[in-house]
Amino acid sequence: MGKPPASNLDVVQSVFDTLSAPEMRGRRVGTAGNVSAGEYIAQVFSEIGLMPLWGDNFACPYEQEVFDAEEGDPRLTAYLADGSQRELKLGSEFTFSLSHAPINLTLSVTCDLNDPALAEKIYVDKAMSGLLPPTGAIFDIFPIEYGHVSAQGTEKGPRRDIRIEQSVLQELLDAGLSAFSVSCRDTKMLSVQNNYIGVIKGQDSTNAVIVGAHFDGAGGDGDICASGAIDNASGVATIVGMAQLLRRGEKPPIDVVICALNGEEGSRRYGAEAVASDLISLYEGCYYINVDCVGLVENKPYQYRASHNRALEDAFAAALQAAGYSLSEDGIGGDWTPFAEAGVPAVALAQETLAVRHTIADLPEAVDIAALQGLAIFLADFIRNSGDNVYAQDASSAQRAEKKAVAQRQQLVDSLGLGFHDNYMYQLDGYYVCISGNRPVHTAKELKAVYPWIDVRETLGPYQLQEVLAVDLQTNWPFQISNEKIARSLGPNGAIEAMPLNEVVHIAPGALDSYDFVYQNSVGRCFGLRVSRITDEKQWESLSRHCVPLVAPGGREIPNVYAHFIQRDDSEQVAFMNYYTGGDFFVQIMEYDTSKPISDYDGFGNYTCEMKSLSRQEAVDLVKQLGLSGLEDYFSALMRAPGDN
Repeated sequence: MGKPPASNLDVVQSVFDTLSAPEMRGRRVGTAGNVSAGEYIAQVFSEIGLMPLWGDNFACPYEQEVFDAEEGDPRLTAYLADGSQRELKLGSEFTFSLSHAPINLTLSVTCDLNDPALAEKIYVDKAMSGLLPPTGAIFDIFPIEYGHVSAQGTEKGPRRDIRIEQSVLQELLDAGLSAFSVSCRDTKMLSVQNNYIGVIKGQDSTNAVIVGAHFDGAGGDGDICASGAIDNASGVATIVGMAQLLRRGEKPPIDVVICALNGEEGSRRYGAEAVASDLISLYEGCYYINVDCVGLVENKPYQYRASHNRALEDAFAAALQAAGYSLSEDGIGGDWTPFAEAGVPAVALAQETLAVRHTIADLPEAVDIAALQGLAIFLADFIRNSGDNVYAQDASSAQRAEKKAVAQRQQLVDSLGLGFHDNYMYQLDGYYVCISGNRPVHTAKELKAVYPWIDVRETLGPYQLQEVLAVDLQTNWPFQISNEKIARSLGPNGAIEAMPLNEVVHIAPGALDSYDFVYQNSVGRCFGLRVSRITDEKQWESLSRHCVPLVAPGGREIPNVYAHFIQRDDSEQVAFMNYYTGGDFFVQIMEYDTSKPISDYDGFGNYTCEMKSLSRQEAVDLVKQLGLSGLEDYFSALMRAPGDN
């Protein structure tokens, strides 16, 4: 990884310096700095000889909701025990997500999660323990270290929080904090933003490698700003340097599409989502490389895992190691996700920067320009050496095999006479396919026929059982395709062995791991109960991360019921509830909107409708109707293995 001559990749330095400059103010989407950055990138694309992918313009417009932070004017005023007030400074003292606007309230504070009036107050994390699950209060207040900015997304999530600089929050608590007034105008609007996309034509233009880096940044809040040097001027400078190299000499083997993507910061990858399907449709096959937060002076190991396409990940990791880079096995999020979700193999080139990104420490001096130049050379070499796009071909062959196997599934089940717990594995286009005789179970009687030790309740309160699906993950997963031999527990001793090829194997049924029940009342109200095995408290902690105890409007907590709240139509509603008593199961409760059926994505044939959100009172009423508090033994018994008492 020797340092290249400065003249070889001078563009890397200039792109990095320009995007990190103070006048760009962090390039938050929807700001003048973001527009200036995009126009500059288009100019550089032209100067290094890229061609626009579409038409005669590098700019590729799409629509995205954005906020005007200055017009929103978020304000936070603390009320103290001596009757005084303190207005906090946006940025250096507090951050506020504009997606919570409009708001104009004065609210009492509490530090007690068991406060009966929690739902009408602001909860303050007095213990300074950091971000906890949503509490059910109107706002949660948490400490942050000085210098954090909030990447403003427009999606309303399950929690509403305000971050206050830790020493400031401690001062307020010491002074007898009693209330806050919170105000912010709603400035969200739908606007046209731009990605910037160029192409280098290859020897084979039926296939492509797509290389992307987002150029927007977290921007600024009030009196502070993150320059976005690491996140992600570093990535844009790297891919521009790579493109400059690929423009020289022999044509690359396949098309190289270079994407400066917008709208990555916040809660969605707007720019990547807007363009992914259009890019993919241009080529018979493609793969994707994402570059985000690279070239740290402290030279941390590089993360590369993304879509878990083994052929691409293994080749990318081997090339990185051969070039002298140390690797991290940690995965990373980013703009690769819309491509991976569409079935495109993807890798990510990134370093762990959690302590720096979205803070005022994200400065140019934290990045080694020579490291960015080296990465540009590495990427250009990897693309040239990867020839005719074997990774995309590998992905498309997997997709073809899966489609073919799905078409054959029912025919094979019938022709082989597979019973409920019969499994059969065979090879197809180089992949292993495992099918079973498992089929949708729609009644308690059908379930009893295949799991005779299980007794299912036909009624719960005023609701009648409509459908049930039970899954024993070891024995009756109905369909699977893999590039490795498939292992199952083949005997009563529970030993895990590879499935034999071209043989029907009967696997002894075990304890069921999960159930989906659908119940309906006389007026058509329909809800689902998903009963699932749970093995330890840590598993429950993970499952409940975004749930809080369900509290009735009057302030009474409903025992053992935890709600997942969402913002919808400017009100707080319950998406689903989890019932957990600390035992070996938990029960997820959701109401179905029967007017909105959705596709049976998992192939089980079970009830598939959209969830319907509930008001707090509707959620409480449903729990009362079901009488869950008397059903602990029943739910636990559903998890029994055959022969258990």
